[in-house]
Amino acid sequence: MLDNYSEILQQSLSTLLPVWVLSIGLVCALVFELFRVNGIAKWVYFVSNLVALIAILYSNLGSAFFEMVKVTPFAQGGMNLVIVSSLLVGLIHLTGKNIPDKFEYFALLFGVEIGALLLMVSTNYVMFYVALEMVSLCSYALVYFGVEREKEAAIKYLIFGALTSAMMLFGISILYGLSGTLDIFVSLKSLDVQNVVLALPILLFLAGTLFKIGVFPFHFWLPEVYKSISYDLIAFFSTVPKIAVTVFLYSWVNDFNWLILGGVSIAELIAVLAIITLTIGNLTALSQNSIKGIIAYASIANVAYILMPLLIGDEMSASTLLFYWITYVIAIIGLCQMCELMNINKLSGLDGVGKKNVLLGFGIGVMILSLIGIPPVVGFSGKLVVFINFWNSTLFGSSSILKILFFYAIMNTVVALFYYLKFPYRMFFKVNESSFGGITLVSKIIVVVFSFGTIYMFFAVDYILMLFK
Repeated sequence: MLDNYSEILQQSLSTLLPVWVLSIGLVCALVFELFRVNGIAKWVYFVSNLVALIAILYSNLGSAFFEMVKVTPFAQGGMNLVIVSSLLVGLIHLTGKNIPDKFEYFALLFGVEIGALLLMVSTNYVMFYVALEMVSLCSYALVYFGVEREKEAAIKYLIFGALTSAMMLFGISILYGLSGTLDIFVSLKSLDVQNVVLALPILLFLAGTLFKIGVFPFHFWLPEVYKSISYDLIAFFSTVPKIAVTVFLYSWVNDFNWLILGGVSIAELIAVLAIITLTIGNLTALSQNSIKGIIAYASIANVAYILMPLLIGDEMSASTLLFYWITYVIAIIGLCQMCELMNINKLSGLDGVGKKNVLLGFGIGVMILSLIGIPPVVGFSGKLVVFINFWNSTLFGSSSILKILFFYAIMNTVVALFYYLKFPYRMFFKVNESSFGGITLVSKIIVVVFSFGTIYMFFAVDYILMLFK
């Protein structure tokens, strides 16, 4: 028994090596807090993520912890994205002006990231729920470190999160009671899929997962939270938890896309929610006058583009999903990085910045072009690959709802122009009312890397897609 236990532990260690590395980083953060070592919390977080990224190269594929988790090539690609996103957010910590230098703050960031990594590879309902709650509870606490109205936003986030968590747990308990197994990818296959009773637990389970990525009707918490927190947390919440949930959902939806609930397939149900989400996000973003407000509602609209490859499930859709995520990660974290350097929230803070600081104006302009999807930046390639993959799929030709989503998503790309172009308009065509002075040499290097990296990736699409295959 001991020999078998030792073998299982060794296999789990080699399979989840990045998780162990980040766990050690979390312990180090707590130890440094115990001995009141100040000034290095952000460095502990950054270095731990750098080591975790290297550790992925030496980690193995396969199952661990008694088949409760399973690392596939696709899930490992998602783990790479989560760690890269956290590493880039770490740059905001190192250069930002409003980042709390407290170990408990970074301990919570570690908690969200570890939970996200475990969430992507979960095959067991218990592991999935524990990982999702680890992400959620740490996220609620992090909102308290926001810069404005933090308590109000955190309480609203907590209430909405607790409600959807209870709904999801109720759905899981019904599925377990009906199937007799906690294996996520076995439970539904053992049941009578025509049974109407199944619709309730499946929808309750989906509610808990869709809440984390801000899909209608579970998006109400997101704008309030984004407007109340610092830019590093906006960048973090826009990427790390959402990547984890979409990677898991991709595996779940494509394993059970044969499920029919009230005459509608799972893919078509999510497509309808994506259309509504896209509409609400884009139309509300048009009326926003703050940078954080635009980012919040634009991130809601962006979920629709993320869900499109998730709905197809063919050979190319997995790499398409990961590729689109990397384009969005670079653009949104780059934009948050530059806004944090300027320490502004209102759009009026951008007035004349493009003339006063050409490099920063150029950098923000490149990030905005990437978020819209205009060449020659990688955001254009991301949307183009999503649309081509969606158009060429066999499922697309057989579903009118997916066709509506396709054309509607293209039209809404044009709508996004109207609120995203407020940024360059303010920077280059408004009278200089900004009191912004300048940025340090290190910050200038970061802006250059983000800007030219985004342009370079536009010409390296084939190579990036090959990495994700």
